[in-house]
Amino acid sequence: MTTDALARDGAIARALNADILVLETPRDLEFGRDEVRALEDFSAALPGRMKIALEARAYEGRSLPRPLASALRDAGGIDVVDLSKGDRPRVESDVSYTRLLGKGEQNVWEFSDEELREIDTASRSGSAGRMVFAFHGVRMYKDAARFLEFRSSGMLPPATRTRGQRALEEVLAPDARFPTTRDALLRDHGWKVIALDDGRNVHASKVLSRLPIGPVGSLADLGRVLARVGPWTL
Repeated sequence: MTTDALARDGAIARALNADILVLETPRDLEFGRDEVRALEDFSAALPGRMKIALEARAYEGRSLPRPLASALRDAGGIDVVDLSKGDRPRVESDVSYTRLLGKGEQNVWEFSDEELREIDTASRSGSAGRMVFAFHGVRMYKDAARFLEFRSSGMLPPATRTRGQRALEEVLAPDARFPTTRDALLRDHGWKVIALDDGRNVHASKVLSRLPIGPVGSLADLGRVLARVGPWTL
């Protein structure tokens, strides 16, 4: 852990009048005695009410080492987790911070209605007085806008301009390559979210999984196959 780099980041945060400084450490960085001491020293040097939010990626999905958890708690720091993956803060704080990457490879994901509701429920289950949501998926701006609308009105707006089969065609048209197969469509596009005729927003995989196994020659062929499958009632 380079204290000079941390000091530089702290100066930038002060210039931006930020009260949270996010520290993301590499997956191969374990927190031993020296790293914990450096975190303590840096936290103590932060000005005013600024908090450090630590995303210790080496401990994703598992407990923090006791010395690290104690140091973060004593410093009034924040344990950065990902509520979309079922994680929960391992250190109590009056502020909670969640990155939201989704359940795909890396950040290739878009959030369905059900998932946004689950994130909202999880965020309200703790005792923190303030919650920070940082969307990081490939549709992060749209995800964040839909979530904000849900938090303010209780309604989830449509994820696509059209609905039903046309919505699926809408999300596939820009980058789907044909001929292809059902499995390839599921792998490459199943994470996308479409609005159904009944107003629900679900992953495209819900519909694509109904395709028969085999080749798909074109987007038009896909539409004809889905029309034969039957009504879009999922």
